[in-house]
Amino acid sequence: MGFVPALERLAVREISARFLSQDERIEIADLRHAGLSIRAIANRLGRSPSTISRELRRNAVKGNDYRPFEAHLRATARRARQHPRGLAITPELQRVVAELLSHLRPIPSCRQISALFSPCRVN
Repeated sequence: MGFVPALERLAVREISARFLSQDERIEIADLRHAGLSIRAIANRLGRSPSTISRELRRNAVKGNDYRPFEAHLRATARRARQHPRGLAITPELQRVVAELLSHLRPIPSCRQISALFSPCRVN
């Protein structure tokens, strides 16, 4: 019997329905163990077969063994990971944004700023 880690704040908060819940992961494991196909599991859960396939592929441990609690912890950790933002890591983009904003008086709203960077904007 292994050690059960303390619950992480992100692991227990309510998440969007577009992500698999821990209960869904448990059901995936049970249905897979019962021999159901990926498509059958997807139909039962109301999810896309590609979602179930990706979940099993991404979170299976050696020997194609799928452990739902470990899978949920890994998925939670992936969601919580800090991702570098484009403006923070691209000096050229920082320069362009600073130059564009320096010409705007009074200070623009967020909506006005986002309109400057709209893909539909023509110079």
